[in-house]
Amino acid sequence: MAKTTRVRKDISRDVARTVLENGVRVWSERLPQASSAAVGVWVDAGSRYEELKENGATHLLQRIALNGTENRSADDIAKAIDLLGGDVQFTTSRDAAAWTARTANAGLADALTLLADLALRPKITQAALSAEQKVLLEQLRADERDADFNLDHMFLRSFWKGHGLCRPPHGRLLTVNGKVRLEDFKLKSLIRFHRETHHPRAITVAAAGDVTHARVANLAAELFGGLGEPKRTASSPSPKAYRFLALRNRPQFPGVRMEVGVPACGANDERRHAAMLLDAVVGRGAGSRLARMVRGKTLPAVEVTSSLLLFADTGVLSVRLRAVPKHAAEALEGVVAVLRELALVPVDEEELNRAKATCKTAIVARLDSPKTRIEDLARQERYFGGPVDMQDDLAELDRVTPSGLRLLAAEWIAPHYLSLAALGNLNGVTIRPKTLRW
Repeated sequence: MAKTTRVRKDISRDVARTVLENGVRVWSERLPQASSAAVGVWVDAGSRYEELKENGATHLLQRIALNGTENRSADDIAKAIDLLGGDVQFTTSRDAAAWTARTANAGLADALTLLADLALRPKITQAALSAEQKVLLEQLRADERDADFNLDHMFLRSFWKGHGLCRPPHGRLLTVNGKVRLEDFKLKSLIRFHRETHHPRAITVAAAGDVTHARVANLAAELFGGLGEPKRTASSPSPKAYRFLALRNRPQFPGVRMEVGVPACGANDERRHAAMLLDAVVGRGAGSRLARMVRGKTLPAVEVTSSLLLFADTGVLSVRLRAVPKHAAEALEGVVAVLRELALVPVDEEELNRAKATCKTAIVARLDSPKTRIEDLARQERYFGGPVDMQDDLAELDRVTPSGLRLLAAEWIAPHYLSLAALGNLNGVTIRPKTLRW
């Protein structure tokens, strides 16, 4: 029998979760006053689950699905999307493929039926594969001309070297005999990859709106309950983080862009709340240390921000900055000094309270709409394997102390962990390895 867990209400949330007999996870959130509903299907796929020669396969499959499924032509799909209100989207991240739709409450069944068709039954033909590869090739060429995209790829490629998480989720460009092309995907290998990634235990369904959980669970059982387990399924071990100094002189990109970072905990680690606060203190928001330094002209950077990227079992805390070449080394030294101070001196209560307010707002913002609510439900399933009480999240933030934050910074911001990627016009720029250690 399918097992249903009723989650207690917190912050006006009425959430329930069911695990179908074949392993598909089904979530719903009742919103009696909602005028619309949102529904989504998430698959544990993306670059994390792809071998090097498969990089981009998940994204390519999603694109191919819009060309037609086993049950619908491309025209049928377009008409169905219009009937739902036109808001059907797909996204490909490093560890998930998602199909989402927003529609009137009465259209939820039709929306989920369409999403199940797109996710489970894309018509993978040579014609569709060739057509989508041509379009994707041009998009990736455009990405290659974007400095921030290049910096991000450069940093993660060295940080999680050799692991699927280091690769861009939309695929990579190859240069062969002077010509740029995509990975040479074969039809049979793409079909096999779809079978190995789109299995029951990798699928999460979530819906939010004026609907009952029984209705959502029964509908999911009809659409996904017959899905069987393949002989082989894609998996991904936890990555190893590497320390590195990577410099790439690209004068076509104005200025110098840098990313300096350290390994962080995973999303399901109890230290994640302190990690969020550390990110907020460093560079997330107008009141962060780095933002105030830029405004006060004590950090010679054009722009600077921090980022906390968390997956289920690993993460990275990094600072990105852009500076003119003559101030690049000085700007980097200023960022390293801020990180060093956090590892040595506790923040004061007032600064910590501001960071807590920033993080609490980010957490509560997950309730902004039915769509953000289903995204949060899918995140809970994929990263925690079950419900996480939002009140508990907020309470854990309040429990973090200045000394606890300093201990976390001291653990992560260490000489053997500080890594740097620099990209742009590096002519005349001297970045010394000793800057990254002390």
